[in-house]
Amino acid sequence: MRAAALLAALLLPAALHAQAPPPYLPVFDKGMHSGGMALGVANPMESGGFSSKAKRGPAIGFQYRYYTSDWIAVGADLGMNMYGKMTAPDGTAYQTSAIAFQTVLRLNLLRETSWTPYMLGGIGFNSFSLKSTPPLRSTAPSLSEKTTGPAFSAGGGLEFFVMRGLSMFFETRWNGYKRPKSTHGDFDAITGQLGLAMWFNFE
Repeated sequence: MRAAALLAALLLPAALHAQAPPPYLPVFDKGMHSGGMALGVANPMESGGFSSKAKRGPAIGFQYRYYTSDWIAVGADLGMNMYGKMTAPDGTAYQTSAIAFQTVLRLNLLRETSWTPYMLGGIGFNSFSLKSTPPLRSTAPSLSEKTTGPAFSAGGGLEFFVMRGLSMFFETRWNGYKRPKSTHGDFDAITGQLGLAMWFNFE
């Protein structure tokens, strides 16, 4: 009898848990907001000769989103791209990096679901650094150029809740760096990032 009572006491919580409704995932809804971080890769494009001065490098981003409706979110992004060192045919070595802060508008393509593809665009400003080091036997001086200017971005991605209060997203984005005071012109890059976001004010 004691053994049966002990067994029943052990199995009862499991039975009650099995009968309880499973926890549901939130849906993207008005009034929700989130903060997230993403890691990925930044790829320089050919425009302005950027791909001849930089290689693919790591990218990190921080974001905030607030949903003004079921479909639309506004927010802010801080992105940092550290491009790989590139050596030109003449032996000159280039090292570049960029930091951009932007306000962002996002449009979800699905409604009342726990996952959605989306499109977004951003506008803000960038701080761009470019350093060039000539070959050892060259008499040309080393140069260090730091410029600021407008920043633009456009892209899309997919985001889904993995549990209540936590989502995962994958995003691809074009980034444009306007550099009005630079002798090298404007640069563009494509980033691909995977990130996590923590959510607040969800039901």
